[in-house]
Amino acid sequence: MADINNVTLTGNLGQEPRLITTESGMDVCSMRVAVSVWSKAKQVTEARWFNVKAFGSTARFCSEYLKKGDKVTVSGRLDSREYDRIVKVDGTDLLDDRGQVVTVRQTATEIIANEVVSPARS
Repeated sequence: MADINNVTLTGNLGQEPRLITTESGMDVCSMRVAVSVWSKAKQVTEARWFNVKAFGSTARFCSEYLKKGDKVTVSGRLDSREYDRIVKVDGTDLLDDRGQVVTVRQTATEIIANEVVSPARS
């Protein structure tokens, strides 16, 4: 069977969508979506946060029509990337014994949206 990387979630925007245009002219919109889940152990509803990126016309739609708090349904795929983060102490780069900046390897997982729908904006 072929592998499938397909995600659909419904939640609320936790911040205003942020649109940037890359040097090559591609529009990219970044958003955070909160999805409520029931914690049986704690007997409370908790939020799970997902980073979402949309490109092109989907990015323009999100930045123009969506607002913080809107209910949205996002469909797309999961994407993970690794990067080095500089370790800071009190706002200053941490140095090792050789005077080199200390970094830690981190992984970011986000949803690359191919469709974003909002009943509030239909």
